[in-house]
Amino acid sequence: MNATVLQEFMLLLIDLAIGVGIGLLFDCYRVLRRLLRPGWLVTQLADFFFWVCCALLSFRVFFVVTGGAVNFYNILIIPIGTAFYLKSVSRSVQRPLTFIFYQLGRLLFFFFRAFCHLIRLLWLVIILPFRGLWWLARTCLRVVYVLLYILWLPEKLLLQWLWRELREGWRSFGRWLRRILHRK
Repeated sequence: MNATVLQEFMLLLIDLAIGVGIGLLFDCYRVLRRLLRPGWLVTQLADFFFWVCCALLSFRVFFVVTGGAVNFYNILIIPIGTAFYLKSVSRSVQRPLTFIFYQLGRLLFFFFRAFCHLIRLLWLVIILPFRGLWWLARTCLRVVYVLLYILWLPEKLLLQWLWRELREGWRSFGRWLRRILHRK
């Protein structure tokens, strides 16, 4: 057997392996989708994203193995590997995958609850004693705000009055200028 035939045979096996891998990933995706039950739109977007990722992963493997040379029969063999996996192995793999993902979900939920309890404990031990200081600081800031508002109120009223006068003076100047310009 010469090197070219051996290389093509290895490429055929790699294509079949890519197809089987895509089938396994698709089973994982189906199990997750069944457990999470997303809505219609999320399902459509996730399907699109899944198949784009599979295509990119396949072409990445082709690029690494063959240096970027992809033949038509290589693309045809991948669905054959996927169909082989889905018809022969998929049913026996879905039940253990469901169990594994369910247990992983329970483990993540356990860690999430432990994290929430830790945050609550930190709140009770560290932050809660400083609530009085926080209230005092907030009250002081409110008093300072009210005092600054009271001190600013005369200036604000004066500036509003000045603005009205300037605006009225400008309008009067405009009317006077129009009268003069229309006389000539």
